Amino acid sequence: VFMHAGGPVGDVYTANNYLCLTSLQEREEWLSSWAKDGDMPVLMVEFGTPLYVSFHRGRRGYGQANTSEPLYTEFCAIYQGPEAYHLESPAYRAAVGSTFDKQMLWKSWHGVEVPAMHEGFNQLQALFEKNTWRSWRTWGITGGMVPWGNGHGWLKAGKETANDPLPPFKPGQRGAWKAEAPRNLTRYFRPEGMPLTVAGKALVAGAPDFVDKTHHVRAGTTLAKQVALINDSRNQANWSLTWRAELDGALVAEGSEHGVIAPTSIAFAPLAVPIPATLKSDRVPGVISLTCTIGEAKHTDSFAFTAFAAKAAEAAPAPQIALLDPVGDTTALLRTLGIATSAWDGTPTKSLVVIGRDAFGKGGADPSILAGQLKSGGRALMMAQNPAWLHERLGLRVAKHLARRAFPVIANHPALAGLDAEAIRDWAGESRLVEPIDAPNEAAETPSYGWRWGARHVVSSAPIEIPHRAGWRPILACEFDGAYTPLAEISLDGGALTICTLDLEDHAAADPAAERMARAVIAAAAAATPEARDTTSYLGGDAGSALLDASGIAWKRATTLPQQGTVVIGADASIPDADLDAFLRRGGRALILPRATVQAPLGVRLEQVALHAGSLNVPDWPSCRGIWPGELRRRVDGPAWIVVSGADAIGADGLLAEVRRGKGVAVFCQLDSAMLDADHLSYNRYTRWRWTRVLSQLISNLGGLCVGDNRLVLPAAAPEEISLSGKWKALLTTPMAQSGVNDPHPEDPGISAAARARIALDADESGMQEVPVSRQWRDYGGAWAKADGEAIFRRVIDIPAEWAGKDLTLSLGVVDDFDSAYFDGVEIGATDSSIPNFYNVPRIYTVPGRLVKAGRHAIAVRVFDHFGGGGLVGKAGDLRIFPKKRLSSAPAALYHPDYLTDFPQGDDPYRYYRW
Repeated sequence: VFMHAGGPVGDVYTANNYLCLTSLQEREEWLSSWAKDGDMPVLMVEFGTPLYVSFHRGRRGYGQANTSEPLYTEFCAIYQGPEAYHLESPAYRAAVGSTFDKQMLWKSWHGVEVPAMHEGFNQLQALFEKNTWRSWRTWGITGGMVPWGNGHGWLKAGKETANDPLPPFKPGQRGAWKAEAPRNLTRYFRPEGMPLTVAGKALVAGAPDFVDKTHHVRAGTTLAKQVALINDSRNQANWSLTWRAELDGALVAEGSEHGVIAPTSIAFAPLAVPIPATLKSDRVPGVISLTCTIGEAKHTDSFAFTAFAAKAAEAAPAPQIALLDPVGDTTALLRTLGIATSAWDGTPTKSLVVIGRDAFGKGGADPSILAGQLKSGGRALMMAQNPAWLHERLGLRVAKHLARRAFPVIANHPALAGLDAEAIRDWAGESRLVEPIDAPNEAAETPSYGWRWGARHVVSSAPIEIPHRAGWRPILACEFDGAYTPLAEISLDGGALTICTLDLEDHAAADPAAERMARAVIAAAAAATPEARDTTSYLGGDAGSALLDASGIAWKRATTLPQQGTVVIGADASIPDADLDAFLRRGGRALILPRATVQAPLGVRLEQVALHAGSLNVPDWPSCRGIWPGELRRRVDGPAWIVVSGADAIGADGLLAEVRRGKGVAVFCQLDSAMLDADHLSYNRYTRWRWTRVLSQLISNLGGLCVGDNRLVLPAAAPEEISLSGKWKALLTTPMAQSGVNDPHPEDPGISAAARARIALDADESGMQEVPVSRQWRDYGGAWAKADGEAIFRRVIDIPAEWAGKDLTLSLGVVDDFDSAYFDGVEIGATDSSIPNFYNVPRIYTVPGRLVKAGRHAIAVRVFDHFGGGGLVGKAGDLRIFPKKRLSSAPAALYHPDYLTDFPQGDDPYRYYRW
């Protein structure tokens, strides 16, 4: 006996299992705990493969997500890289625009046939289905998975064949009768009634595999894999298999095996592929091909891999390295690579300075130590730092998922050693920078970003969202919309800095591709040539200067062209072509801002087009290094002025052009973020962010500075927010017996003397215990386990001087049931039974600036629970305090200031929702 989503009711455990866009590797391993310790058969009902609304912005229920922004391409880019943009159709872009309603609202996408418009969505579904079905069945799931939306694998029949006639009515026949019915019902799961997508083919025809994706192997070693054989029948079955392994088309191993498999059981057949010690080239593609029979069922499958030639460490001279590594992880990596180091004390040196992994967060070093090395023209390499430190100290946003794929942005960069995207995914081994497991806790609220389930095959545990308003040049891109990077470079203060958050320390020993990259990153950082950068001269009016300010470009106003250097020329500037030509011939560099006229400087001609999709074609020019294809596109087609003639080179489908004179160059940029009207047409917000960054990248490549450049070595004095998640002091001040479902719920009597005694800054905390929030207080055990009533929660924080006198926003998330919030003993907000849905309303209160001074302050929350749960149960990301006027609006902010942090419509794509 079982029921739909019944949990442990009955003989089979059933659940609606929508994992959003949890990382595929972790999704595959999700069943590992059940396979080890589970005590019931399990069936996943309405299994999200993932569910289509997971690709929308909204995270507050199915209906709300349906009317939120579609972000299919951006999510597909996590797994498909630049190809995701090529796979979206003009019809999809048109639908994003035509279904837009107002503000952040869309007309419902319930019933929209996304598979018919977006092949990237189909391919991502196929990837998830193929891997999840294989892995979960091999874990031994007893009831299987029933996917919502048929796994997005079949389309509705076309209108020309929409209906089929039904048999004629027979006298005496019972029930409803119709003369015809839709073909997608009469030919259910048949191609003539429901055309098959690539996702449907993956769901139907998957062959066994398991969770280890190691696919790089060193010469002279053995590649070990296995075949998983699954007998779902009630009868014993004979099985047989043959396999062959080839390297570059040449046979290197083969084998065959046979046996008998018991009913409803799984068997494994190991394969061993010896790799020759000597290969024909540095990297050789290989494949294992399998043919298998289980009973009457025949299967074929293949597994691609790459063999890497053994490279002697002494093939290139190892760079001289001065190392700051208080944690020791990077020391171990360099020792494995055979690279000698000396300890660095902060004194500028001609050697490459390497800042070890987590040296700033866990190790306690100060990033300002780098300033002297860079000012002396030196080189530095900063390895991965803890994500929380990167955000809190530097103001950088970090992807909340561990990245298992990265894609080259500068394919010929020496730091990549010629490695392509296939070599920068699913590295062998496990990462250790962050906790690999966030164990489920049913007494707690769902975590803001879901439960992490392992760190196998991770490429980067801390990919950083590329700043919109700084001169970073990404070498690799990854994650949502390709907006994050695990490897970038910047010339800073006369020196050269490489930022590497790749988990090389964890994977170089196990994976030859990771080892290659580790050596290449170190060598490239040691050989980096600092590029001269200075404040840009600007000639033009207010519209152009506003565009520069939006992109965080450091500029000074000028009335004439300088002798040399970098200039920006606004659309309204009047510069004689002869003067501009002479400036370029002197080696000058110019950026010509967008203009809406036929004639542009230096004989360049423009043309207006009504609908332009942006571009996916990044020019191969030095001025465009570090630009990702998704940064040039438009999410919805719109009007544009494009370059059509008169330039030495035209690129990006007319959005960029160059005029070259000797060693000088003028770059024409027609990416005008101001014309997008993104404040009203919210589907243009991400396009505005990307175009903002392109402008800062262009000016940086041309030798200009950005206001956010120094944030890496001179962090902002004040954080943008203070997290209140984690541990609070708490005391159960007025315990009451728990109310039953049908019992009258007690009224809130108001704050007790015991609670009031603990709200002031200098209140006595004796007798209070330290407890984790974002969970119900019954989880604390002891007297908390069976109590309703009153409790006081308390947290002491340090307010930075920059916040003094400013109104602050205190966000507590959801509180169960009623609360009063205090700042240094002064009540700043309360929620009681007069508020509709009080038990589910996020608490957001204002701390008036008159109370805010630099130094220690106490936040106290008095909670009264009259039924059920109880406590500070909001998501961890919701518990925070920050200036009401965000610091991100300051000139040195790294990102565009319109970032949304509310949960339902927020800009953080990794927010998890338990549909």
